[in-house]
Amino acid sequence: MKINGMREKHVLREATRDVRIKPVYNREKHPFVTPPAKVGEADAMLELMGDVFASRLLDEQPIFDAAAVRKLFDSLPECTPDERTALDGLWNRVLSFTLMHQRFGMTVSRRLALRRPIHFSYTRPTGRRVL
Repeated sequence: MKINGMREKHVLREATRDVRIKPVYNREKHPFVTPPAKVGEADAMLELMGDVFASRLLDEQPIFDAAAVRKLFDSLPECTPDERTALDGLWNRVLSFTLMHQRFGMTVSRRLALRRPIHFSYTRPTGRRVL
C-alpha cells in the first residue's frame, strides 16, 4: 500500500475516511502476531508443531531442510523466552508451508526443485550458534 510520509496505508485510510472515527483513522498500524509458544506448559500449537515436524510431512515439503528444522525445534526447551519469541515466526512459517504443501499438493518449478532446501541458522544472544 502507498505510504504518505511515515503513514502506512494512506490510500486505504483516505478511501475509508468517512466511515472511520478519528482515533481509528489516525492510529499507527499494528501487526498481528501469534502468541508465543509456551514450553513446559500444555500448548496445543506447540504440540501440533511437534507432531508435524516429527512426521514425514516435513520431509515431503521442498523448501525447508527437515533435519535443520528438527534440530532447531529440539533445542526449543533450552531457549530463553526472548529466543522462543524470536523463533515463533519461523515455526509458524514452516508449519504453515508444510501443512499447505500436504493439503494442496503444492509443487515447485523444476528450476526451484534443483536448488538446495532453505537452510537457516540461529545464533543466541550469548553467541552460541544453534544451527
